[in-house]
Amino acid sequence: MSYASYADLVNQLPEEKLIEYADDNGDGVADEGRIEAALNKADEEIDFYLQKRYPVPLEPCPKGVRNLAVNIAIYHLASRRGFRDNTSDAVIVRRYEGSLKVLEKIGEGKLDLPMGDEPTQPEVGVSVRTRERTFSDELLGKF
Repeated sequence: MSYASYADLVNQLPEEKLIEYADDNGDGVADEGRIEAALNKADEEIDFYLQKRYPVPLEPCPKGVRNLAVNIAIYHLASRRGFRDNTSDAVIVRRYEGSLKVLEKIGEGKLDLPMGDEPTQPEVGVSVRTRERTFSDELLGKF
């Protein structure tokens, strides 16, 4: 299960742009394989950052993660064609970079995902073994 879908991409990006980024054979239709590859790459990046604190893949997918996946997938689709300065491509790059910063903060524990359960933390602790007390409270009370 992917964190985002084709419909999620179209909700953020005009379909004409999506076709421009993913129509490799020039038939006027976005290539399903290219879309799927970009969505999978987004999932992999998200899982990479979140695996320190959460069991991945996330199920169900929090809404905020879906938005991050859309930004990342669109970036990977657009980057195949190259970015042009002073165009809407700059927005795609900023959204991608912003998404990575959010993922870094989540991975570092500075932000939490809105999940039903608390994030899993690695077990950390100290084990101490001591020998039996030589002097009991009763014996020490006699002094």
